[in-house]
Amino acid sequence: MAYFKNFEIKTHTDSDFGVFQIELEKVEITEADQEINLMIDNSGSMDDMCGDGTTKMHQIKHVTKNILRFVAKNCIKGNVKISLKTFNVDVETIFDKTVVTEDILDELIPKIDKVYPNNGTDIGVALKSMHSSGINRHNIFMSDGDANVGITEPAELAEHVDPNAINTFVGFGLEHNPKIFATLSETKNSAYYFVDKVEKSGNAYGEILDGILYNCLKDVYIRIVGGTLYDWKTNEWKTEIFVGNMSGEAKKTFHIMSSKKEDMQIMMCGTNLLGEPVELTVCGSTSKSEDLQKIIYRQKTLEILFKAKCVNLKMNRDEIIELKKEMKEIVAEMKAYMKESNDALIKNLCDDIVITYRTLGTQFGHMYSCSRQTSQGEERLYNVSDTPRFKPSRAWHSQNVFEEEEELLNNNISLDDFMDSHDVSEETPYYLGRVATVMRSVTGEGEEEEDEEF
Repeated sequence: MAYFKNFEIKTHTDSDFGVFQIELEKVEITEADQEINLMIDNSGSMDDMCGDGTTKMHQIKHVTKNILRFVAKNCIKGNVKISLKTFNVDVETIFDKTVVTEDILDELIPKIDKVYPNNGTDIGVALKSMHSSGINRHNIFMSDGDANVGITEPAELAEHVDPNAINTFVGFGLEHNPKIFATLSETKNSAYYFVDKVEKSGNAYGEILDGILYNCLKDVYIRIVGGTLYDWKTNEWKTEIFVGNMSGEAKKTFHIMSSKKEDMQIMMCGTNLLGEPVELTVCGSTSKSEDLQKIIYRQKTLEILFKAKCVNLKMNRDEIIELKKEMKEIVAEMKAYMKESNDALIKNLCDDIVITYRTLGTQFGHMYSCSRQTSQGEERLYNVSDTPRFKPSRAWHSQNVFEEEEELLNNNISLDDFMDSHDVSEETPYYLGRVATVMRSVTGEGEEEEDEEF
């Protein structure tokens, strides 16, 4: 089977910077055996109300039902098994490793309706119960809070992540602990999604589900000879980076540096769902030279987002001030560039920095910087776009991060006139197509559904 539709190396004019871009072939929904294990927080805080008048618990139950409906309708080979468990201070199995068909939906959905919130949050007991055996296992863990029972240290909790599964950790709302979720996602084959508005949770789960059901390559590595590859997770230039899973139709851009492009060689290797090796080699001698200024701005943005993540952990006043100056300057530069080229990627990069700028140095800073860095690094369709409803300057003053707004500005443009007035878009420059279709199905957009009444 051919997996690679397009692949090429591009190098920037008069620079050592370049990109390796790849697009995978379209694939049908997988016929390989898949196991999806859903772990849902049903602690007391899940009874909190959302902006649309429903509770968090109602939202996640609605999404879970739509996941089952999508699998039942589209995975007709019986190759996808789903488990659903809930946790608070204990773990309860709602149903275990079930082949979901349309015939069985009437039996499963009432079981979901009987889930109600209570008690505290023991993340450790939930992680321990997600270990199982078998190939192509996907664990999707969701919580809206903090570990207030049992193990509470992020590093210790990470020791209980199943190393033999693909793990996704979904932080629900502004009250979840981003340090825990970011640490859990640093384990191999793991990812972190932050759902800023619980009403949009279906979009995040839809993208996750698409990656599972249309997955075609696993354990993908990229290696380079005669240059280096940028690892956005660590902000380092390396000769090898781990990519993980890739789904059909995926489009990825990897940043490279090489002073001897003609001698450069890039190798991509992984396995298909049957465990068979899949390899691709591209030589630098085939590279094309063109203006990559937009991608250079993406490189600068990823570096700034990594800095912001680190600064939000330390909360050092001087570092916050210096980084905010740098962020403002690069946004001004990119906006000037956009006057000549109104580009969706540049707009998205400005959004990344502005959202991170607005929350930098606040209690929400770490979750927003992590989320925008990850979505940009992985080229996700889903992203956070709503920041907490406060004036940034007021929040920063209340935390005594700095005393004078003027220290930040570096010119005469006020926060309201520039960074704070920036119009953040929910649009994405990345792949829509099939992923957006799955997202709409899981969200239930345009469908009438009789769930619980409020």
